[in-house]
Amino acid sequence: MIFTKMLVIPIAVLIAVAGFLTTDPTISSFFEGIKEKFYSIAQKEPPVARNIDFSLSINNYPEIEFDRAVAMNISTKGHVNATLQNGNILASSMEILDYRGTGFVSGMLVLNGTFGTLKTESIIMTSDRLYSESNFSEVRIENLRINNINLTGTGYLNLTNSSISFSGQIEIKEPRGVFTFSKDPLQMVIEGHAQKITMQGIEIDLK
Repeated sequence: MIFTKMLVIPIAVLIAVAGFLTTDPTISSFFEGIKEKFYSIAQKEPPVARNIDFSLSINNYPEIEFDRAVAMNISTKGHVNATLQNGNILASSMEILDYRGTGFVSGMLVLNGTFGTLKTESIIMTSDRLYSESNFSEVRIENLRINNINLTGTGYLNLTNSSISFSGQIEIKEPRGVFTFSKDPLQMVIEGHAQKITMQGIEIDLK
């Protein structure tokens, strides 16, 4: 406990100092990296002002990687192959509550972390480590946070008072919310909040 306090105090001081050195891009980037590592150790996410409420539907998505301490709920449909500390699970669907760890979504959903509860069509388990690969037809992740996502495709962006159709590139900074991925048809839907959205030369940034 004493060692943890000794570690946290100097890191916290560095983060405070970073606030005074953000005019230099190199220094600013350096301290942003320290901030991310500190909040990961502390199992808290960096404070981010996500003032844009939005939903997005797009017919394409890149590989999505995540590595967050914040708890997520994940549900999958499709073939699941999961390895736990005490054995393997083969299932056609899976629901994970209070998942914390790493993962990525591409043609597969790969997870490596811990969970509070895991449910399949035949079993319910609690509090274990998990490594799983899912050849999914659909994945839904609640409370997923990504630093930045660049997308290219056709879709719809819905804001509080408007709906915009687009075809081309769209960039979303610090999105957090519910992400749903499907393969047939290929589609990603996001419902949540973001810090900034840029598309077709338009920048949406609510201070």
